[in-house]
Amino acid sequence: MVEDEVAVVIEREVALLTPEVRSSADQLEELLDPDFEEIGKSGHLWTRGEMIAALVAGTDPEEPRIKVSDMSGRTVGPGIVLLTYDTQLEGRRAPQLSMGPVDEGVAGPAPPGHPHCVADPAPNMDARPSRH
Repeated sequence: MVEDEVAVVIEREVALLTPEVRSSADQLEELLDPDFEEIGKSGHLWTRGEMIAALVAGTDPEEPRIKVSDMSGRTVGPGIVLLTYDTQLEGRRAPQLSMGPVDEGVAGPAPPGHPHCVADPAPNMDARPSRH
């Protein structure tokens, strides 16, 4: 059922925004698809390994929670869900876009050629040195 698919992806996306998950490589590896990619606001393409390392290194499990509002989702193809929502952290508000499959136990990305895209993946994430 389409509504169930959207609910599953929303649940995973919300989990990915918690400091407990963002500070745990094991939990991130469990949630993120092996082919996960993310395009940061600077245009940097983050691989799954880079993103996990950056999130674990840059997240304190006791830090303030990212506030999520106006999250909605819809299917855009068989087993593919597109989410849109806003986040707010320390006074910064950012629109978010996330697309991913409805597979058992994993979130993002969609099939090759449709990267998981987030407008602002984490505070100051793109301020780190780029390897390009």
